[in-house]
Amino acid sequence: MKQKIQTLLADMNTGLIDREHATKAALLSLFAAENLVLIGPPGTAKSMVARRVAQHIQTGDHTLVLQDNSNPSKNQPDTGQHDASRYFEYLLTKFSTPEEIFGPLSISELKADRFRRNTAGYLPTAQVAFLDEIFKASSSILNALLTILNERIFHNGNQPQRVPLRSLIAASNELPTGQEELGALYDRFLMRVFVGPVRDDQMHRLFDTPSEAHQATTQITERDLQAVDAAAQQVTVPQTVRDAIRGIWAAHKEAFKEDRRETLSDRRLVKLLKLLRVSAATNHRTEVDLSDAMLLQHCLWNHPDNLEKVRDIVVSTLKRHSCMVPVEGEEGVYEVGADGRQLVQRSTTAGQNVVAVQSNRSPATSRFAVHTAATLQPTRTKTKGFVGSGTAQDPIRIDNAEDLVSMDDPDIGLVGHHFVQTADIDCAAISHWPAFAFKGHYNGNGKTIRNVIKVNKDTPASVFVILEATSSVIRLRLEGCRLAHAVDGSHVRHCHVTGASLVSRTTGDTQLFGCQVISGALVNGDANNTNITDCQVTGAGLVGGSISASQIARCQVIDGHSLVWGQASESHISDCSVVSKWSGRRADQYQGLIAALLYESSVVERCFVAGEFSEKNDDVFFGTIAGKCIASTIRQCAVGLLNIGLLYGNQRTRITYPANSAILQNNISIDSNPGTDDANGEDGKTVAAARFNQRFFEGTLGWDFDTVWQWDATNNRPILRPSAGAGAAQPTAAASTTPMQDLLTRQVQANIWL
Repeated sequence: MKQKIQTLLADMNTGLIDREHATKAALLSLFAAENLVLIGPPGTAKSMVARRVAQHIQTGDHTLVLQDNSNPSKNQPDTGQHDASRYFEYLLTKFSTPEEIFGPLSISELKADRFRRNTAGYLPTAQVAFLDEIFKASSSILNALLTILNERIFHNGNQPQRVPLRSLIAASNELPTGQEELGALYDRFLMRVFVGPVRDDQMHRLFDTPSEAHQATTQITERDLQAVDAAAQQVTVPQTVRDAIRGIWAAHKEAFKEDRRETLSDRRLVKLLKLLRVSAATNHRTEVDLSDAMLLQHCLWNHPDNLEKVRDIVVSTLKRHSCMVPVEGEEGVYEVGADGRQLVQRSTTAGQNVVAVQSNRSPATSRFAVHTAATLQPTRTKTKGFVGSGTAQDPIRIDNAEDLVSMDDPDIGLVGHHFVQTADIDCAAISHWPAFAFKGHYNGNGKTIRNVIKVNKDTPASVFVILEATSSVIRLRLEGCRLAHAVDGSHVRHCHVTGASLVSRTTGDTQLFGCQVISGALVNGDANNTNITDCQVTGAGLVGGSISASQIARCQVIDGHSLVWGQASESHISDCSVVSKWSGRRADQYQGLIAALLYESSVVERCFVAGEFSEKNDDVFFGTIAGKCIASTIRQCAVGLLNIGLLYGNQRTRITYPANSAILQNNISIDSNPGTDDANGEDGKTVAAARFNQRFFEGTLGWDFDTVWQWDATNNRPILRPSAGAGAAQPTAAASTTPMQDLLTRQVQANIWL
């Protein structure tokens, strides 16, 4: 279901610009059988969001099964005399009549002295409804809506009629103020989302929106909804989340004790717990976690003026209840037992040998338990004398160079086995290294591979020729050789390389996380469809070629030349740092410390560059961030002290050469760099050295110095925090601890609704 929802969201957002948050809220409301109100000015696609939800509901002859948590015996299809319609939409005014919303009076029933409406095709028979300007409705309409929204019952004459309404999405240009009679109606909308105009950095996408009608290719079926309902009922709320919600509730009441507009009802809490269970179920979990509670930011504000304050309450409270846990996928840390044969695996699963890890809570007694599993007994495989069965619980042991090179057997190295390296391996005795691919999961366990020789004179020394799709390599150290020539759709995490690049090129949804390279590039060539996060390179560049459809975040280059040596297309680079120390000559016309060229809607934001750069090319166009920016965005970036030596070119420390709708926003440069003072211009805003500090970066550029950056007072520049960069997470040659990360951050990244 999680994968289908992700496909649904992508399908629903086709042609909608900057509305992902609204479509997520609408779809989640549908699955939770709750109501949503969209607040925002006219022309912001509020009605389009509702129509998209309706378009993706499968039509059929079956009536939706309704859920009544107060009386399970009532959870039966409605047998009233009406036809279920998929969608109802109406624009309300103060002159709208009940007939327009609930259907006209039945003439035949009136002749029989009975008051009854023909509801077919109107709101009482809709599965999804959209009411625009709902707060302008008359009192007769509002009174009928109260029971429809809360109990899913419409009083048709003297007969209560159960309605198949799954979710009602309402919209309004403004919220009711000073109208207490609307308070009960407003409280029926569990989720409130503000929808503003398209952001400036997304406006260019409006020019390319498709003109043809949207075609829904993915459908929500009745079975999908019932499956989510059933799964949500089995979801539990652990004590940690209960404590966090109580903390949010208390902080909310304290913050708004003098603001009568902000109140929290018991009904809202009950409905919220159901919403959180649905969020957990659709994320394939049986427990609510802290990320689900992040949804409270959309449910606890009544007036838009308090939206940010409520968000701060939710986020700060959840952070206090978070803790540091092993990096996901890094729990499989193995050690050889005292007898030299058995393997001990560290894990977060239940077991013995509890290791206490200090949480983010302030009391010293607040701790989070990380457990280690029992000793694993080695199992003899049937192939070539390897030890271990190849499962995650009983991986194949790689004890020496012979074991490693014997992975060239396709029946061993290409079938998805799990491997664990148990000792440092010197491959000097292997005089001929075979070229072989790898498909599986290799845990380096903090151990080293060195002295792998070249397959041929034209191919750098690499352990593998290619990491095939769905493979993973973690916690491996390499000296003088690359991990692989090519990586296709695999994960490489917390690897350390000295004297070589990590890989030659990447494609196919590859992820490189928490890796460190000294005297080599992370990716020597091109990186396409690649996510690079928390990586560090010293003495070279992060990517030696170009990138496309990729993301680079929280990476740093120290005493190297640039983040991306070539061009970046359709890519996003954020929170990166380059301290350059390079002198040389290249044939390219453009050069920048973040990328040589930005084009095709690429974005660079919150990046810092400084250092020395000497270029001997007589025609080079140099930009501190990018040599040239074409139809792309550079924003909130900073240029520190930079010494440029261009033998033939000019020495202007411009941000970039903008061209073809390039967007430059709120960039800065220290005053020792020459240039024109313009935050949205080629050189950025000139900032005096005395103001070039953390306060200015936080307040003016909006950089995060709580979790991402910290200030280096010695060099007067920002640097990435060890927890965000690769340096802190790297295992030593005899590592015995597991890399850690913030639990809330991990959970939010995995939650499809956030």
